[in-house]
Amino acid sequence: SLAIMLTGEVSTSRDTGTLRDGERIAKAFSTSLRPGDRVFAPIPSNAPLAYYFVRAGLDTTHLSSVPSDSSRVYLVVNTAEGYALNTGLGDPLLRLFHKARLVTTYPSAEVYQLYR
Repeated sequence: SLAIMLTGEVSTSRDTGTLRDGERIAKAFSTSLRPGDRVFAPIPSNAPLAYYFVRAGLDTTHLSSVPSDSSRVYLVVNTAEGYALNTGLGDPLLRLFHKARLVTTYPSAEVYQLYR
């Protein structure tokens, strides 16, 4: 186990879902999310972000609720895993949104606010 700690293999492994800036992203959302807001974090980002939401005391329903017309909607794009804003991300709800504004960037991800 000492070898794993020294090499950092767990934090850089691509064997399971990764989002290297997940903790920083969750902390940023902890100061800005309002009830009803939705955060899309497609695979492989969803599980790590959910973990950091719990650690930050955030309501994880932000990761699964159906957005209303008054909801602010965000998309976390895991650039370290090769994703981009125009990557087919699979969630049919994302098809409702046709405009995106870059909110912030991290070394491993970008966060966009989506608009209809």
